[in-house]
Amino acid sequence: EMSKTDQIILTGCSAGGMAALIHADRVRDELSYLMKKEFKYHVLADGGYFLDVPFYGTRGRHLFRDLMKSGRKFHQAMLDESCMAAMSREDKWKCLFPKYFFKYIESPTFIVNSLYDSTQVKFIRGLLRIPPYSRRWEPGKQEAFDAMKQEFLDQATSVTSSDAQTVGYFLNSCLDHCVTLRASLWSGHNQVVVQGHSTAETFASWYFNYAGASDYGVTPRVPDIFPQVADENA
Repeated sequence: EMSKTDQIILTGCSAGGMAALIHADRVRDELSYLMKKEFKYHVLADGGYFLDVPFYGTRGRHLFRDLMKSGRKFHQAMLDESCMAAMSREDKWKCLFPKYFFKYIESPTFIVNSLYDSTQVKFIRGLLRIPPYSRRWEPGKQEAFDAMKQEFLDQATSVTSSDAQTVGYFLNSCLDHCVTLRASLWSGHNQVVVQGHSTAETFASWYFNYAGASDYGVTPRVPDIFPQVADENA
């Protein structure tokens, strides 16, 4: 029973991870009202940090942005209230993307994501045929692929620099989507390891000892961005 617990983790994968971010504080407030007692509350979003980037080969069109805007209008989606209040009428769509609304989240939040998220690579960035699934690498795809990684890193440094939040990250460079739903990747024989620690170990360390922005798990190809970089087995 919820009334007997004193620790709650709101989590989700992919679209569920994005929903966990969007509704992080709303769920916390609802639980506080219903339970009428203090409890430890955290958010774990896996593969839900969706980027707002142009679709490859469309001359800068943001096809995923257009899709999300249409979905919000059709479903009359509830978004982060603080973000919505801060945005003009024309910019309220931005509250669909973590890039714009994450800074408004008050709840302690841990992000698990690949810098090369396979779902986002294909359906948001539009890189449908990339190695190792294709031997052909079209001109411009490498730049678009690398730009996606850099976008994640830029947003990570921006978000975790805020003194008002407690944010943890586990970023890896595996071409994959969602880790927490598969025990083998979370902490098993195929676990993703960054700086010598699995996703589960990193989250547990942050969960029990969090105090400000956590260490990052990133690929050794970007030591100029994060000096804490170590080897990973992705």
